[in-house]
Amino acid sequence: MRRRLRHDLKSGGRRKSNPGVFKVLWSRSGAGRDTAPASRRRLFPRSSGVPSPPPLWRGHVQQCCRGVGRSEGDFADGIGEQEDAISALDFLASVSQVNPSKIGLAGYSFGAMVALPVALHKEQVKVLALVSPFLSASDWEQLKSYVKPKLFLCGDKDYIVSPQEVQRLASGLPQPSQYEIIPGADHFWWGYEGKIAEKVSTFFRNAFTTMKESSAGL
Repeated sequence: MRRRLRHDLKSGGRRKSNPGVFKVLWSRSGAGRDTAPASRRRLFPRSSGVPSPPPLWRGHVQQCCRGVGRSEGDFADGIGEQEDAISALDFLASVSQVNPSKIGLAGYSFGAMVALPVALHKEQVKVLALVSPFLSASDWEQLKSYVKPKLFLCGDKDYIVSPQEVQRLASGLPQPSQYEIIPGADHFWWGYEGKIAEKVSTFFRNAFTTMKESSAGL
């Protein structure tokens, strides 16, 4: 299965999808809505099947993995891609307008496999969302000690990632944790773009709000 996914990453596959994408999202320190064009607010590239969040987001860093889509370089077995994600987080840490308490990381398919170890080891990541998570048994085991807010989404027609396994494994993780199996959706989310974008966006918004209230003692 891993070889099959790697082939999809390198060749682009036959579907209009991009499994090699991860995303870093943040909320700026100031108030107000993001006025960037919609093309710059996409949660994932249009070809991934997972589009942008509503304009409640203040900004984001988006990256297709090496050698995927219009990204340069060659596929680096996940290690180089993790380094790229860390570089994106380090960049955000250097931006004065970024609120460091409101940085989340989202990954789709192979991008989820890239995002997870980064989230586990980088304190900057406060919230994690994994869509169609292509994770190993070791990855799921490490999640048992991850106590930050996390979301898992999978389509019930997914033939690459088992929705039954996602439900079984995600249900046993420490809180705060959410999972949802979306009826009718496959691995590529074709036709479910708006629904999945809204679910991820709502999760991030609610998680950041809860953390803010908790820190204020509400």
